[in-house]
Amino acid sequence: MPTWVRTQGFTPFNVTHNIVLGTVPEGQTLLRVHAGVRFSARTLATADPGLLMAWGMGCGIYTNITSGGANRYPISDNTDFSPPEQRWLWLEVLYLTPRARPHAGYEGYWTWSAVSAENPIDVKAQVKASAELNLNLSLEQTATTPAVISATSLAYWASYLYGT
Repeated sequence: MPTWVRTQGFTPFNVTHNIVLGTVPEGQTLLRVHAGVRFSARTLATADPGLLMAWGMGCGIYTNITSGGANRYPISDNTDFSPPEQRWLWLEVLYLTPRARPHAGYEGYWTWSAVSAENPIDVKAQVKASAELNLNLSLEQTATTPAVISATSLAYWASYLYGT
């Protein structure tokens, strides 16, 4: 019988992050993944907007074997590593865009965010699990975090369908 699993979360973000969204039981097939990702940052008003808009965040959703599967990262390790079970289902680099700025003449903060171009992310997967599989969300920055960023966070949600 087909089963939908849903998850969501919010977390502070650092250089890399790997989140297990859920598992697919042995003998089942991952059929579809719907997801959304939003990355946010805050900077002082004096920050160079060009520097921030050029800084990217690699994002990806992949499957790996629960027991002994290695974490993968979308910038430094973005090839299919052991298909068909352990592979990338979605990859994208997100770039920050300004969302709110301080009033003219006042000191304050810029608020920045990045969302996936495909929103919601919708992947038809067809990954057969010969062993229990993890479905993972992975993030990795494309370059060193600009020093002007004072806070970062990641909000995500996912729902996935598996069945026989």
